[in-house]
Amino acid sequence: MIDSNVVTLFEDLKTRYPMAAAGLIEQLCANLSKLLESNEPDENAIASACETIAECFRPMDRTGFPDSYPWDAAYAIFGRWLMRGLPPYINALNKITEWSEDQTTRCRSRYIQMVRANCDDWNRACEMLD
Repeated sequence: MIDSNVVTLFEDLKTRYPMAAAGLIEQLCANLSKLLESNEPDENAIASACETIAECFRPMDRTGFPDSYPWDAAYAIFGRWLMRGLPPYINALNKITEWSEDQTTRCRSRYIQMVRANCDDWNRACEMLD
């Protein structure tokens, strides 16, 4: 599928089927991860993948913290990438989001909070099963 078609599909899904749009942006990020982790990274493919994700993500991100499944999905993935701290992921994130250092720091800290909250929820669920 051509990148512009992916962006058009994402925009259509975002309003009609937000969970599907979240899945699409998650898949785009997973594909980018594969490119970043390949033994011989293809810089053109990485740049194209970053641009496609950026075209999907930036319009949502400009509204602040939208109440949006696709934005939440992308934001969680970006937080995970920040926690990994690997330069190729950080570079890709910077190309995609064009965030300031404050926004990047906020994403990292929110991801940590989300992970801790999930762990607490799982611990409470396990305690109820005992």
